[in-house]
Amino acid sequence: MKSLFYKKLILILKRLTVLSAMVMTILPPVLSEPQNQKEQPVIFLGNSSLPPLNYIKNGRQSGLAVELTEAIAGRMHRPVIIRLMNWEKAQQHVLEGKADALIQINSNPERMKIFDFSEPLLLSEFTIFISSDCNSIRSIQDLQKQKVGVEAKGLPVLLIKEVPQVKIEIITDYYNGFNRLIAGDIDAVIADRWAGSFVLSENKIHGIKPVEKPVSVSHSAIAVKKGNISLLNEINMALREIRQDGTYKAIIDSWRSQEIIFMTRQQEQRQLWLFSAVTTAFIATLCFILLLLREIKKRRRAEEALQKKIDELNGALDQIRKLRGIIPICSGCKKIRDDTGYWQQVEIYIRDHSEVEFSHSLCPDCAKRLYPEYYKDRAEKQNLLKTIKPDTPE
Repeated sequence: MKSLFYKKLILILKRLTVLSAMVMTILPPVLSEPQNQKEQPVIFLGNSSLPPLNYIKNGRQSGLAVELTEAIAGRMHRPVIIRLMNWEKAQQHVLEGKADALIQINSNPERMKIFDFSEPLLLSEFTIFISSDCNSIRSIQDLQKQKVGVEAKGLPVLLIKEVPQVKIEIITDYYNGFNRLIAGDIDAVIADRWAGSFVLSENKIHGIKPVEKPVSVSHSAIAVKKGNISLLNEINMALREIRQDGTYKAIIDSWRSQEIIFMTRQQEQRQLWLFSAVTTAFIATLCFILLLLREIKKRRRAEEALQKKIDELNGALDQIRKLRGIIPICSGCKKIRDDTGYWQQVEIYIRDHSEVEFSHSLCPDCAKRLYPEYYKDRAEKQNLLKTIKPDTPE
């Protein structure tokens, strides 16, 4: 019995040993595969000469599309590397598997054969830029027999190929194309409106204007190599997250101030007339306000003077009112009793209660009564003068 028991025990141990070996053989690859996949970074490539969307400034990668990609990378579950380089090489690297995704790229039938595109990232308006004194080019059809500058692997080169008899001139970047346009080496440049306008403004290039109607309007996206669906789904999920939490809008708004707005000469003239009219109206309004303030000041002074006069008249009226009513006066000496019961001479009372001043004299009756002798002599002299007749000429 014991020997049979030991035999069964040895057999079970052998089977467990074989099973453990099999598990150890299968388990490490299974465990290490997600970890290696998680640690392996995703490489995003962008055009290094497409300001303000993707460009290198002071040795640092910058741009609106770069910031959006950084926000998307923050929502992904593995490390992300963003590099800006030559656009033609960047596309080739993704096709060869040296990188994983392209940022700020527009789809077309030719590109859709080799790339899968994410949900829309940014709105792109590809526009024809011409010299300011050129009025013959208004649409892409007017570019026949013209020298047109486009980047080697951008969407404009695919659009311009559809125009017959056009002469395609490859430019290294927009700055190079605009300088060639100023020099008269080419007749037009097709570029992203925002990016082209930014290059003109940043480098203070004058004498170039965009055609009002864009050649193509489309949404750019992030592209991956055809068939890389897992990465594309991860990018789309992260893109939806930054739209929902407001990060996308905040980044767009922060770059909106750098958008350059062009106007036609007619629009500039209208705006100048409008500015002049508004300025004239403002100056006229200001002058009217100043005149109004001056008139108000004059009226206030007149009101103050009038009020002062009214106060003086009211004071005089108060004095006059003091002499009204019944005044107690002595029947003998003609003194007047005031409010305190004190008897005053008539002239003193009136002087104190009005603005009247008295000068003293004698009436004829009092003079005759007080000074009879003086009055008698004076009367005789007056009678004598009346009896003397003046001499009359013969």
